[in-house]
Amino acid sequence: PLDLAATVPGVLEEVGRAFADRGLELCAEPPRAPLPVCGDPARLQQVQVNLLMNAAKYTPAGGRVWYALAAEGPDAVVRVRDTGAGMTAEMLGRAFEPFAQ
Repeated sequence: PLDLAATVPGVLEEVGRAFADRGLELCAEPPRAPLPVCGDPARLQQVQVNLLMNAAKYTPAGGRVWYALAAEGPDAVVRVRDTGAGMTAEMLGRAFEPFAQ
């Protein structure tokens, strides 16, 4: 058991330099309350960092990335949205498959 909200500072610290170097604005909306989940804190932080770094990779300089972590009913939900070109419908269906590029 852990508080997923406690991973947010580490996530922001880990991606901060990459966003600054790329001239991107990161708009973070941290959770308003603890988000209890069962999981590995290092891996859950890594998943969030990977999502944000992918957004940074495909967002043009001067763009914006939004990152939010919140409770929705019994679930903890991570949302990442950006001003990049986006994914094709076909890629969206494969985005979380191993080795998908």
